[in-house]
Amino acid sequence: MSEERIYRRKAGDWKAVILELHADRGMLLGSSQYGEMTGVERVKSLVAIDQPIYDAHTRIAEIEDLRDRAIPIPTGYKYRVKSIRNKIHALDDEALGVLE
Repeated sequence: MSEERIYRRKAGDWKAVILELHADRGMLLGSSQYGEMTGVERVKSLVAIDQPIYDAHTRIAEIEDLRDRAIPIPTGYKYRVKSIRNKIHALDDEALGVLE
């Protein structure tokens, strides 16, 4: 269960970063400077924000993969373990025993 807690903490941090990046992207799209930019300048400014968003999503996927590989699962038990993992994922931090 500690792998699930580690995943939630690390993924939560990356999700907060993604929220901030989306807010920055929205501010860029709503600014008057963006309206005055040429097409190439618009693309460069959007790529400067979209690439970190993509990287953050990739990090979350890597953390999820590490969580899934933390405990090797025998082939015959994959469905049972997947359903148990879904139940654990549905639990809140209090049920997992997190005291913060």
